[in-house]
Amino acid sequence: MNEANKAPSIAAIEQTIKRLRNVLSVRVAGNGQGAIEEIHVLIDNKRSPKQVGRDIESALMSELGLRVDHRKISIAQVRGPEPPEAPPAEVRLKFLTIEYSLIPRSTSVHIAPRARRCASGGAAPATGEHIVFAGPAHGAGPGDSGARR
Repeated sequence: MNEANKAPSIAAIEQTIKRLRNVLSVRVAGNGQGAIEEIHVLIDNKRSPKQVGRDIESALMSELGLRVDHRKISIAQVRGPEPPEAPPAEVRLKFLTIEYSLIPRSTSVHIAPRARRCASGGAAPATGEHIVFAGPAHGAGPGDSGARR
């Protein structure tokens, strides 16, 4: 309070409430005699309105010596930004077989993963060319392609 017999100003009440955690905005409505009629508070979604309401009552009592009936406090809660999508689950290669051969001047690898798709590739050091073919385990199918790098 500013003085022993003087009620705190509306601005002082609003400033006290604005400093509380999770409060986004506040408006206090008073009557002509300086008594509080309504307190409207907008909060985020990180804490419950009941917790914030208790914080408001405690803050006003401890800082300003002002006792407020909880029925005069109106709290609206807004949704925050949508949480980001969960990152995709860790992708791990699960395979049934791996075959490779090391022939002089070339290398080839054939992998048969569980998903019944296979990947084959080879490299020839003389040309420096890498060839990768991907397709179903039982031969190339629609949508599968070979890539040459």
